[in-house]
Amino acid sequence: MEDYLILEKENELEEVYYITYKSLFNEIPESETYDSFGQTIDTANAGDSVELLSQKAVNIINKTINDVSWDDVKFEVSEIIYGYENSDIYDNVIEMLEKECEEGIDYKLCQDMCKAYNYWNGHNWNSIIIEMENGEPEYKVVSNEVSNIIIDLLKNNKLEFVSDNYGFETYHNKEEGYSFVNSHWQGSWEQYKVTPIY
Repeated sequence: MEDYLILEKENELEEVYYITYKSLFNEIPESETYDSFGQTIDTANAGDSVELLSQKAVNIINKTINDVSWDDVKFEVSEIIYGYENSDIYDNVIEMLEKECEEGIDYKLCQDMCKAYNYWNGHNWNSIIIEMENGEPEYKVVSNEVSNIIIDLLKNNKLEFVSDNYGFETYHNKEEGYSFVNSHWQGSWEQYKVTPIY
């Protein structure tokens, strides 16, 4: 049986828990995640940078810049190109370095990492981020008495089926006072959404 992960959304007004699987989350660059509109987080906002380690890399980058008639910008060995300072050229720089040079020898790519799950919601790609190097993620992992109860109810099949309406399966455990909803709609990323029974 896969290990469950219990999440809470930051600033949620009500007590709501989201159940998913640990195996879905991987450590990836923040610039490979998506915002709520399905757009990738650009390299500038993600904090990406690249350090030029060799004269080969410098020559390729300076030639690339000249070829496309950018402003008269010249880089040197050991110089760092930041996505947020050079957003108009950064993606082109990275593309040329990856094509012509060897990472670790000619250049060093520096990216803020995060622990995230990318998923398709039926219209766009989205990301659930639970850990970030900088900033606060939208979701946090819950590890307390409540999460232990929820996991126990799932693993030991202590849920009573209540209904299946319009793609939402509902289960209750009245003893502990929790309702579990399993959505079959395409945009639902969680295995279950859990709320107290009032």
